[in-house]
Amino acid sequence: MTIKEIHDDVQCLLQSDTGLDKIHGRQAKMAKVAESLNAGGKEGPLLRSRDAWFSTTQTDVMDKEGKINVQLNDKDIGYLSLDKEMPEKPFYRFHPKPNIYKALETERSKTGIPSWLWSGKRDAQAINTFIERCDKQYQPKEREIQWQLAAALTARNKGLGPTALTMLTAVTWNGVFHEVGVCINKEGKLGEKPGNIDLVVRRGNTPGKNGYLVFEVKKQKERNIEAALRQALRYATALQIEANENQQSCANYHAVFGATEKEALKIGAVAVLENSTAVKTKALRLLPQLWADRGESKIDRLGVLLYEFDRVQKKVVFWEWLPGWDAREPRAD
Repeated sequence: MTIKEIHDDVQCLLQSDTGLDKIHGRQAKMAKVAESLNAGGKEGPLLRSRDAWFSTTQTDVMDKEGKINVQLNDKDIGYLSLDKEMPEKPFYRFHPKPNIYKALETERSKTGIPSWLWSGKRDAQAINTFIERCDKQYQPKEREIQWQLAAALTARNKGLGPTALTMLTAVTWNGVFHEVGVCINKEGKLGEKPGNIDLVVRRGNTPGKNGYLVFEVKKQKERNIEAALRQALRYATALQIEANENQQSCANYHAVFGATEKEALKIGAVAVLENSTAVKTKALRLLPQLWADRGESKIDRLGVLLYEFDRVQKKVVFWEWLPGWDAREPRAD
């Protein structure tokens, strides 16, 4: 397996009629999000439990009406939609799923409110209560590692986090950590359901100038480093092709990622796994093989980020790069 082989497979699929349709559909959705941001649309401060990942996967579920799916620990709990009653100052409304917990139906029948204004202080407590109750129903798995990585990146930005994350900033959408959809799924196919990038991360201090990294996060005890690297490279390759087809698309993707640049996006790939001797040994054998032949691939960085999860404290206690494969640094070879 080499980067060239992965690139050629992804490019071949995306150059097909079906692939081009999916690319243009993805670009149209990103254009919608960029347009909303430029118009001042916002949902206000993120409301989330410290023990849960909360994401808006807007690029893979936004439909023709501009709905944005909301997930908590891999479960759909509702959606956001632009409030059309205030076109001069757009906000998002949160529409909770009524069957998430039974008490919600009773509460909604009493208040008569089918949705909550996401940016409204009056509705904040109701939304918080809803999310907290959802959180109690689901046991965080891979999402928890995602959330902790995003939180560590934020802390690093404030000078409080681990040095392994220096010069990296999680891309957010209106302040919300989110996944980003791509045409190719994790098996490298054009399935009905797209793939989801766990985290897009800016490298360097200037938004858009230094490029982005696609982070593929794996749960505790996951040892299949080969599959993780392949998935990260597939997603990074698909994102690079989708975003850079034309200048307008570049500008839209930069805008959604919080930058004002217009030139081609530089993309790298990172696999994030729990630290173990088995993972390290296999990664150090695989990575040189992958990097040896890049062909026409534009992927410019590749790395492996390791974490140590304390099962008593239920949190990641450190992050470190696999020796020689720190994706913050350009590769000399």
